[in-house]
Amino acid sequence: MIELRDVTFAYSTGKAVFEHFNWTAARAETWAVVGASGGGKTTLLMMLAGLRLPTSGQVLIDGQIIERPRPRTGLVLQEYGLLPWATVAENAALGLKLRNYYGPDGRHAPADHTVAPEKERVDFWLNRLGIAAVRNRFPAQISGGQRQRAAIARTLALKPDVLLMDEPFAALDAPTREDLQNLTFELQREHQLTLVIVTHNIEDAVFLGQHIMVLGVPPQTLPAIIANPQAGDAEYRSQPAFFQMCSDVRRRLPAQTAQPA
Repeated sequence: MIELRDVTFAYSTGKAVFEHFNWTAARAETWAVVGASGGGKTTLLMMLAGLRLPTSGQVLIDGQIIERPRPRTGLVLQEYGLLPWATVAENAALGLKLRNYYGPDGRHAPADHTVAPEKERVDFWLNRLGIAAVRNRFPAQISGGQRQRAAIARTLALKPDVLLMDEPFAALDAPTREDLQNLTFELQREHQLTLVIVTHNIEDAVFLGQHIMVLGVPPQTLPAIIANPQAGDAEYRSQPAFFQMCSDVRRRLPAQTAQPA
């Protein structure tokens, strides 16, 4: 589903963040990416989203070389990306409205996109995500958890097959964080999404990532990958295996970046 072939990426400073980097992820897998600040986590996500291009090598999703944003890839940002002057419902409908405007051109919308009433699909996701009651409120009038749900609704209304998440729970309190983690994994299973989440939080990574990629100090050449088959199980958080996995991930992080889970 996702493949990085011999990818090198460097910013204008010339220092490589990735160097001859290879990685594959199968369809419907969940991956968590953790590592040092400045180690390339967000850069990796932006390359998958088609918002940054490798200096050399190829990024492929579903066999397609990524040279621009891909219609079936969804991106959820840490700061939500909601329009402050639009209501929750209007924000949730924004991507679908743009997609319906362009139609099935294969660039802005999938070639098999069917123009459909926005309200029906938006209503479904507002209800599914438990924010229908605040549909007419503005982002400043709702909680951080509700804003994140609105951002997820906007993304899932587009029916992605790949979901990229950049520190999606960083600003949330612990109960809201766990609730949204559970919901994210539930939605991933329902819709067989390929999920890639980057996070500084070790507990987030261990709960959500069936595979955990640990990035060290750049340049990244060969990632450490940890299998984590119990990811997504609501009981996992309270089991000794969860805390052992958190400790294992922490040990693999560069010493100066290892933070309490």
